[in-house]
Amino acid sequence: SMNTKLSFFTVAVIISFHWLIGCSSHHDRLGHDHARQRAGHKHGNSDMLQHYRQHPDDPDWLVHAGEFHGHLGPWVTAGAMIGKHALEQLHTAGQWDVEVVCWMLPERWRQPYSCILDGLQTGTGATMGKRNIRLDYSPEVVKNDRPVVYVIRRPQDDHAQAGFVYHVRDRLSGILAGITPDRLEQISRDIARHPVNELFDIRPMTQEEFALSSRSPQNTDNK
Repeated sequence: SMNTKLSFFTVAVIISFHWLIGCSSHHDRLGHDHARQRAGHKHGNSDMLQHYRQHPDDPDWLVHAGEFHGHLGPWVTAGAMIGKHALEQLHTAGQWDVEVVCWMLPERWRQPYSCILDGLQTGTGATMGKRNIRLDYSPEVVKNDRPVVYVIRRPQDDHAQAGFVYHVRDRLSGILAGITPDRLEQISRDIARHPVNELFDIRPMTQEEFALSSRSPQNTDNK
């Protein structure tokens, strides 16, 4: 009947109208999201820390660290440098074959100091999910407010356990003391251009240090 045809026509018009509104809203949201991505997201509460913006001269390892961490900072850069150097010295591809311990005063288990962990993860392939990297504290290891890093190659059929210790040198400590938010990326790239042995005292691990690294992690509420 004519009334039935009109009813179907009216329903079709209403459905089409809602569909068009939905598409328009979806495209508006996509446009807003793309605009936010182009502008860069904020990191924490600071307007100065944007998402990582790749520079043409950034080496691959630094790009990986910046993209993983979300922005380029001195501690994530330092951690990635340690990881890259350790894998080269230990002749390993990292990932499951390494264990990493970052020793630090408990009161420094916070940003920006804890950002070194993201660098160590990207540099070594050890991850929090694989449970082969951890933050720890021992007065036997930590003698000042600077972190100490152990990178250990796990024993395999064709090689023994081996590892290196990294202590922050005065050179790196001095660079870090001059950090300001507006120079964060510039200083991070300056750090990345240094030879790693200018920034860290590096030596093979002792048997005592291997024993320390294998103990149960320190539990502390002073974080």
